[in-house]
Amino acid sequence: MKRLASACPLFGSKAAFSLVDRIRGVASDKEMVIRQTCAEQLGGYAKYLIESTNDSKEAHELIIKELLPLLKEMLRDAVEVRQAAATSLIFVAELLTKDEVCEHVLKIVLHMAHDDTDDQKISALPVLSTFFFFFSFCCAFCVC
Repeated sequence: MKRLASACPLFGSKAAFSLVDRIRGVASDKEMVIRQTCAEQLGGYAKYLIESTNDSKEAHELIIKELLPLLKEMLRDAVEVRQAAATSLIFVAELLTKDEVCEHVLKIVLHMAHDDTDDQKISALPVLSTFFFFFSFCCAFCVC
């Protein structure tokens, strides 16, 4: 798992697409360090999918339907896993269109920001601030 993103080019995009079930299994491993490593690799894996398929619809769908739910789950994990997942979530968001980010990614972060636990709120703040910086979302939330 530690070399997922760097190994994908060796096997090609078809093989990379077929790894989702195995990634899902690793993402729910009982060992926190394994889940953390998985979370760290998801951004690079998503980047490979996008680049190797010339930004295909198939890659976007896999990211939205498979990787984002994994990252969402990892964002509720131990702090080390959460931090790695947050970094990958930001990386993944940069690969998606603004509409996809607004519809899928931002909802994850806003849900965290409105969670009852302080850990979730604290974890959401740096991600939200990055989104405001990179995607200028503040325009969507303010009345000009």
